[in-house]
Amino acid sequence: MVVMRGHQDEHGLTLVEMMITLAILGIVMTALTSGAITLYRASHHADLTTRNQNEARTAISVLSRDVRAAAPVRPDPAFLVARPNEAFFTAVLDDAPRQQLVRLFVDPTNRLVEDSTPPDPGTTLEGGLTWDVDNNSRVRYVASFVANDDVRPLFRYFDANSNELAMSATACPGPDGDVPPPCLEEAQRNNIAIVGISLSISSDPGERVRQFTVEQLVRLPNA
Repeated sequence: MVVMRGHQDEHGLTLVEMMITLAILGIVMTALTSGAITLYRASHHADLTTRNQNEARTAISVLSRDVRAAAPVRPDPAFLVARPNEAFFTAVLDDAPRQQLVRLFVDPTNRLVEDSTPPDPGTTLEGGLTWDVDNNSRVRYVASFVANDDVRPLFRYFDANSNELAMSATACPGPDGDVPPPCLEEAQRNNIAIVGISLSISSDPGERVRQFTVEQLVRLPNA
C-alpha cells in the first residue's frame, strides 16, 4: 500500500516581504518615538514655565517687602543708589529697631541678590549709624535666570504724583564714590515715593519657553 502524504508548504518570507515588514516597523517606531519626544518636551516646557512663575512670585514678595521698609537716615535720603537694576537703601527690616543697609541687584550671572548689613553695635540714629559692609553683610540669592536689563529694568522710580523720575546719563554720587549711569541724582532720590518693580524670569536660555514677568508698585510709607 502506498501512503500519500500531503504536500507541506515550507515557503518563507521573500526579501521583498521582509523589506516591507521592516519599513512598516520603522514607520511605527518613528511615530512612537516622535510622540514620546513631543510629550517629553511639552512636560519639560510646562515644568520650566511653572518654575519661572514660582520663582518670580517668591522673589517679588522679597523685593516688595524690602523696598516697602525703606526709611531714610536724615539728612540722607533712603535711597543711596537708584539704578534700573540696582537699589541701595536704608530700611527697617524684620522689626529691627535701626535701619539696615540693603542692596538689591542683578549680578553678572543673572541672579537677583539681596545684600543686607545690620548697623554696628552701639551706633544710634542720633549719633549716626555706621555699617561694616565688608564683615557683617549677609548675602542671599533671591532668584536665578533674571532676564532684566536696561531695556527691561527691574526698578522704576516715581515721585508722589506718580511721575517717573528720569535717569541721569552721567555718573551719580553714591556711598562709595560715583556709580555709572543710568542712575538718579541725589535730589531725585529724595523725591522717590513709589518704586515700580518688574521682575522677569527665564530659565530657558533658548527662550523656547516664554519668560514670566510679575509687576508691582510699592509706595513708600516713609516718603
